[in-house]
Amino acid sequence: MPKSSHSKNCSDLKDQNQRKLKVLTLYDDIHAGKKAQATYSRLLKYMTEKTLNHQIWSFNVLSIPEIKKCVAQDAATADVIIVAANQEKCFEPDLRRWFSESLCAKPVDQNCALIALLGSHQQSPHPERNFLQRVAERAEFQFIHQNI
Repeated sequence: MPKSSHSKNCSDLKDQNQRKLKVLTLYDDIHAGKKAQATYSRLLKYMTEKTLNHQIWSFNVLSIPEIKKCVAQDAATADVIIVAANQEKCFEPDLRRWFSESLCAKPVDQNCALIALLGSHQQSPHPERNFLQRVAERAEFQFIHQNI
């Protein structure tokens, strides 16, 4: 996606509510976490004011019920959700269910973008790319995908 599209979309999201842009990052391993952090850093460059609220969580902590609930609350208020998965494997069923339930629970009138940074060392796309795109469509999010 061209830089101007990223800049326009992020600016539109911030201007809409005149508040801090809330970014939630979820990642599966340290490599994916670093890629997600780099994406977040690029997002900062497009903001005229550095008024962002950033929460970052590993997929692993979503197995803890108290934390899973807290992350779901973060997702409910996020403007941008970055999902970074380096490992070329399917998400666990509980994680898929969490994505479906938490992301689709957001108010439809709240603009949101789902950025999927997915590892794919083969010609075929990451096994969860289509799943995340379908979740984004059901939730009426913008969907942005990039291989890492």
